[in-house]
Amino acid sequence: MTTSPPRRPIAPAAAAVVCLAALTVTGCATTVPGTANLKEPVSKPAEPTRTPTPLVTAAALPQLLIDLPTMQTLIGSPALETGAVDTKLSELEAGDHYTPPECLSTMLWGQTDTYAGLHATDAYGQTYKDPGPKGAHAVAQMIVLFPDPVAATTATQRIADQWRACTGRQVTETRSDGLTPPNWTIGDVVQTGAVTTMVRRPDDSKRWACARFMAAKSNAVVDGLMCSYDIADRPGQIANAILAKIAD
Repeated sequence: MTTSPPRRPIAPAAAAVVCLAALTVTGCATTVPGTANLKEPVSKPAEPTRTPTPLVTAAALPQLLIDLPTMQTLIGSPALETGAVDTKLSELEAGDHYTPPECLSTMLWGQTDTYAGLHATDAYGQTYKDPGPKGAHAVAQMIVLFPDPVAATTATQRIADQWRACTGRQVTETRSDGLTPPNWTIGDVVQTGAVTTMVRRPDDSKRWACARFMAAKSNAVVDGLMCSYDIADRPGQIANAILAKIAD
């Protein structure tokens, strides 16, 4: 009778191999002396928490606008003078009309009708102009506040959509003071970085033009107008100079 040779005990090294293979299916309960078979979990360092940027307040608005000396440099007009200050959104004078009415925002900045339903909370604006009735430069800057950044972005998107819908159209202005302004042709809407601009031109002039500009940052919307014989990229410079004062 032939007997099978006795089984040899599995060496420690072989046991480790068997154990490693078993781990892929059911785990392994065999422990080899002097060998660690469990790894301590490595914990990731906690992500640093970023403090939310404070929202812009109404009290801060006057300091965020561009002062006269800086605006004189940006516009290229040392003769520029301080004009009116607005402490709220404006409404049209009785008897003033713009046709078509849906293009009002292409003509005027900071209008109550333009911001209707957008939940604006505060506004502050400042105008500058060259002296005399036929000054070569005029600029208006306003900051409109909202409850949060989402509302501010929504406002700029809606107003930009209004501008796009009016591109190529003529806007007629009827004034209660008896003046008869020219018709204006609305130009293309241009997005450069955070700033949206649109240039409109009067029918009776090939050089004089006005540019609307707008941008959002935090809970604030920059809303402005610049008129000049040489607009170039100055509306964007004005808007960006204001944005740079608003905390990131």
